[in-house]
Amino acid sequence: MQLIEQMEEAPPEAEGGVIAIGTFDGIHLGHQKVIEHAVALADAEGVTSLVFTFKGHPLSLLAPERAPRALISHAGRRRVLEDLGVDLLVEEAFTPTLASLTADEFLARLARALSPRAVVVGKNFSFGAGGLGTTDYLVERGRETGFRAEIAELLYYGGAPVSSTRIRRLLTEGDVRLAGVLLGRLFSVEGVVAHGEERGRTLGFPTANLTVPAWQICPADGAYVVRVTLPTGETRGGMASVGTNPTFGGVTRHLEVNIFDFSGDLYDARIDVRFVDRLRREERFASAGSLVAQLRGDERRARALLTESA
Repeated sequence: MQLIEQMEEAPPEAEGGVIAIGTFDGIHLGHQKVIEHAVALADAEGVTSLVFTFKGHPLSLLAPERAPRALISHAGRRRVLEDLGVDLLVEEAFTPTLASLTADEFLARLARALSPRAVVVGKNFSFGAGGLGTTDYLVERGRETGFRAEIAELLYYGGAPVSSTRIRRLLTEGDVRLAGVLLGRLFSVEGVVAHGEERGRTLGFPTANLTVPAWQICPADGAYVVRVTLPTGETRGGMASVGTNPTFGGVTRHLEVNIFDFSGDLYDARIDVRFVDRLRREERFASAGSLVAQLRGDERRARALLTESA
């Protein structure tokens, strides 16, 4: 998959392709439905498949106080898009200039740069300054401009639409299992292993302490079953703790991961932690001994869940 930062940078072979347009901030099952439709159309017609999206969420510019934390890193999103068969990704910075374009101006720019054969969007898609460009308007203007617009219906699961907002709510409630179902993959947090207080080692449960970027969402406080991808590419099971470690009077929220059957130095290494299920809420224990007893039980349950989900 080729990556460019402006649609005007597209190579000649991208002209006349099929392009999926959207924020695609989670690349969840609903987003995948839109993108897969665009890829299938492009393949059927023997043209390039494209995705147009933004480097950052538009609200980061328009209303920073309401900007949501990311469900996936830029690198992670690119990997998913490549796996979906996208040929060309246009990932533009959402700038004041881009935000000020009217719906007509955006479509005129799209036509000049890419001359798309078809444009695929989701049913709740809007575009242009103030979001005034609707899907009906896209269909109408597409006919006049020379492309056909195809509108993908919303995807429902459990009686409700699949959306990034719904997935974020599930994560804040600790329901990483259902969040993973709606994402179409386990929710993951990428981070760099930092030095901690090394208390886990003294308890018999050494942990990798992750520095999680402020822009990335993290699940609710509690203990979780996880799969960890190491810098070598190897994946191991484990259990993770999200919270402040109240048993020892902690106040700073952090992510600690106990990787099963692993010994080695991971300091300053980047690892990927994928959340399988929640074991329990965060608790304050009366003593270190009672915490260790709980951790032993957590490990037994985590290993069993990992075997079931293998």
